[in-house]
Amino acid sequence: MPHKPLPSDVGKAIVDEAHKWLHVREVGANAAFNDALFEAKLRDLGWRPGQPWSAYFAKMVYAEVYYGTEYARIIDDVLTPLVVVTWRKAKASEHFKTQDTPVVGGIVCWSTGNGKGHMGIHVVVRDEFNTTTIEGNTSRAGVREGDQVMIKRRKLQPTAKHNSDWKYLGTILPITT
Repeated sequence: MPHKPLPSDVGKAIVDEAHKWLHVREVGANAAFNDALFEAKLRDLGWRPGQPWSAYFAKMVYAEVYYGTEYARIIDDVLTPLVVVTWRKAKASEHFKTQDTPVVGGIVCWSTGNGKGHMGIHVVVRDEFNTTTIEGNTSRAGVREGDQVMIKRRKLQPTAKHNSDWKYLGTILPITT
């Protein structure tokens, strides 16, 4: 069976998909969500109550955009619930590219120490160091243990610290060919 083609503007398709979920909030401490479809999609990717979910959110957005394409399996293999592992797998992948500067539709990755991290989707790139993202598991304060999908403004210099322990790893670019 032939694969469906990629959207002509993959970055825009990724941003549009991320925007669909801006109403989502946790119910309880990472126990459930106010949107049954969102929760079902995360569970299909392996999320379980109590787990952090920023990486699951980014993977879900990509899985929706790349569904039915030749890249769906690669998305499933490379994007994991662990940010630092995903970053390493993307850097080693022949299909993904990574870079220091943001790209609309790319996945922003931070390490927060002890193998933990946080992810989001670049939706507006203001310049090489400033971006607007849509992130899961965040809050108004911008922490990685938040309770909703939100739009956030972020600085990306490797030395810029968020909440005193975040280190910007880089951006995973969308697969375009």
